[in-house]
Parts: sequence; structure tokens; C-alpha cells
Amino acid sequence: MKKIFLSAVIALALCSYGYAQDDEEYEEEEAAPAKVAKAPAYEEEEEEEAAPAPAPKKAEKKKSTTAPTSLGFMGIGVGWDQNTALGTTEYIKLKFRLNESMQLAAIFGLAHYGVTTTTYTPNGGNETTNDGTDDYTPLLIGAEFDFFLPTPLLPSYIGADVIYASAGEKTTPNGTGNDTYSESALQFDVIFGVQAELVSNVFLTGKIGLGFDYLMSDDKTAGGDETSTGRFVFGTQAGIELSWFFL
Repeated sequence: MKKIFLSAVIALALCSYGYAQDDEEYEEEEAAPAKVAKAPAYEEEEEEEAAPAPAPKKAEKKKSTTAPTSLGFMGIGVGWDQNTALGTTEYIKLKFRLNESMQLAAIFGLAHYGVTTTTYTPNGGNETTNDGTDDYTPLLIGAEFDFFLPTPLLPSYIGADVIYASAGEKTTPNGTGNDTYSESALQFDVIFGVQAELVSNVFLTGKIGLGFDYLMSDDKTAGGDETSTGRFVFGTQAGIELSWFFL
């Protein structure tokens, strides 16, 4: 009887011990908080650093004012120059605008000066008309190069030209026989000009400069003798010009 009782007590004790262990394990599992995995902060910083910085914008360079903005490639101009050696000359220019800074021009000039006609009436006679022999036709031909300067206001330029001027052959007034002479000149000019655009592609130019002229003359008498002379002249010149670029 005692053995049975002891066996029952021992069995109950073992069951109580096993149940207590199960309760403790269950309480430990419930007490353990769930861990939330956080992404490391350094990875986000690396991603932000990896993004390339936007490239800085280059400052646009301001263009200086040289030739006018409404440019044309080819144009025509008419001009008048006052030269201390040759007097007043009129010419036509065919212009070519190479770019905003450079310009070429071909120079042409042609004019005809008629004879002097004298009318008189002798005493008691009829009216008489006498034509002189002083008619001649001057010819100008040359070339010009201009370089425009970067000025802030009106476009200005420096230029140089070479011009051949010929007055043709003339008969000496009141001469005997067929005395004739011819005059010509080789002209080299250095000029400074300023131009304003009146309307689109139409320009008015004023210029001043220095002229270096070599004057030549050939005199031929009725007897066949011929004399050639030449002289160098240095002087100033000024002029005005109107141009239109149509291409």
C-alpha cells in the first residue's frame, strides 16, 4: 500500500515538473519581441553620393558689335571723294561682305566732260559758234579692302584702296597744230570710316583718310616730240558713300 502511494506521489511530482517547464518555455517565446530589420543608413548615403552633380552651364560670350547685324553678301554703292590732289571724284563700288569683319570692293568710275562752246557775234556780222578741244573722259578703276572694328556704338572700319585714275588724252587749248597731252594718277589711300544703317541693308558711310598720289603726264607736240613727267603728291581726303546690300 505504501509502495503504491509513493509511486502515485512520485508520478504527480514528475507531471508537475514537466508542466512547469512547458509553461516557462511558452512564456519565453511570447516575451521575445520581434526584431525589425533596418536597412543600413550608409547604403542610402552612398546612393546619394553616387548621383552625378549637374554640369555647370557655360556662360555665353557676348558678341562685340562690328558690322551691322542685317548683313548681305553683295551690294552696290555710290560715293563722292574730295582729294587734295585730284579734286572731286565720283565712283561706283561693287561690294562683297566676306564675314562680319571683312569686306572687299571693286571701284569703277567714268564721266565725260564735253567741249566748251563759245558763241560770239562780230561787229556787223553773223553769230559764230566755236567748239573747243577740251573734252575728256576720266576713268577710275581700283580695289578696296575694309576691316571692321569691334566698336560699341556705330560700326567703324579701317581700310586701304588702290585706284588708277586716267583723264584720257586732251588737245591743248589754243595750241598750234595738234598738240595733245594726257594725264593719269596712281592713288593709294588709307581711310577710317564710320557707317550707320538707315534701313535694313542700306548704309550711309562717312570717311576720312590720307592719300598718296603719283601724278603722270605725257605731252606730245605736233612735231612728234613727247615729254613725260611725274610727281608725288601727299594729301588728305574725305568722302561720303551710300550702299545697298541686295544679296
